[in-house]
Amino acid sequence: MSANGLLLVFGLVTSTLAARLLGPQGRGELAAVQNLVGLVSVLALIGLPDAVTYMTSKEQNASGELLVTAVLISGAVAVALVLLAIFFIPILLGSQRESILDIGRYYLLSVFIYSVAGLPYNSLQGSLKMNVWNMLKMVSPTLWLGTLVLSWLSSPSFPIPAEYVLRLHLIALMLYPLVVLPITKRFISGPYRFSTRAARQLTRYGLPSFLSVALQQLKLRLDQLLMAVFLPPRVLGLYAVSVAWSAIAPLIINAIGQVALPSIANVKASQDRKVVSKMMRGSVIVACILTTTWGFVTPLVFLRLMGEQFREALGILVLLIPAAGVTAMNSVASQILKGLGRPKDAMFVEMAGLAATFILLAVLLVPYQLVGASWASLISCLVSFAFALHRIARATSLSMSELLIPRLSDWASLKGLMFRVFRIRGSNY
Repeated sequence: MSANGLLLVFGLVTSTLAARLLGPQGRGELAAVQNLVGLVSVLALIGLPDAVTYMTSKEQNASGELLVTAVLISGAVAVALVLLAIFFIPILLGSQRESILDIGRYYLLSVFIYSVAGLPYNSLQGSLKMNVWNMLKMVSPTLWLGTLVLSWLSSPSFPIPAEYVLRLHLIALMLYPLVVLPITKRFISGPYRFSTRAARQLTRYGLPSFLSVALQQLKLRLDQLLMAVFLPPRVLGLYAVSVAWSAIAPLIINAIGQVALPSIANVKASQDRKVVSKMMRGSVIVACILTTTWGFVTPLVFLRLMGEQFREALGILVLLIPAAGVTAMNSVASQILKGLGRPKDAMFVEMAGLAATFILLAVLLVPYQLVGASWASLISCLVSFAFALHRIARATSLSMSELLIPRLSDWASLKGLMFRVFRIRGSNY
């Protein structure tokens, strides 16, 4: 089975296990900590993942130098951000128990792990070592699945406390760089050293990209971050389970976006329009098929897997499943813009989405809670996607119909694209 197919299965299994083992309140406490740490991790990378992918695709012989430089820059930024987050954690996790605040401070150490173990993926992506990249993508979800299973087997109480799971996961994450780095070294050539030239190149591309990624992540997490401050953990737990469930099927669409940036960056300018239009239409086809199928499957299996205690979460999935599909298409569009060398356009797209998210949550979150947050998510995703399409059309002179309306030839092209996305074995072994 392909790596992306396995990711879909892992997503389903881990979402179910987390819901069953922790219950609504524990799942909300888990989401509160992981969303905060996830946001800090993204901010600490300051746009370097996309910069490493893009610059590596342009300078294959400097891939090791680019990687080491990026890791050192990210590590320095992470120190400042982690200290800042520790200081503000009582505010950022305002409605959580004191023990959750304590484990949250320790769990922030995982920010450094993600900096060291995450950036090698982008080197492999930029070098188009997609087979190795696909395989290594399984390391993090495997560690998370192992954490949940070990928690299930070893916890003395049930539901399992969120702090117990977070503690075990932090220990498991220490294995992450020990697996990723030796394998990466086999495929990314040296020299492995810091370079001021590479630092200038990475930050010049990365900072606009950073604003785009930071805005995107803040837009995606803002609802749960605000819930962690203003609403009871149980409400956040119900919402987090629904968000995780809705995001399972679109994992395959996200994989198209991960292929888009290096693919477009590597083609000649005269071929941009053809590659961009096929990738965008391909993501639309896959999104429509997957979200429709997932929408039909959900009422049949959601409560059987998650349990009756999550019945309130079922109703909002009618909004969150389409929102997840649009979010995945927007991710592809953003990667296309970055592949075209337009990270600032991707930044403006996310600014529009974040503004819509903030306004809608300010109006809808507290009075309407789950339903309000779901509507805010769907509408803001549509705003971002519409703006992204407008920017791509301007950059490539493609019409909206060329970007969105599938053609008969797209099915053959989509088959080839899906082969690239899903393949495991290939020439880079």
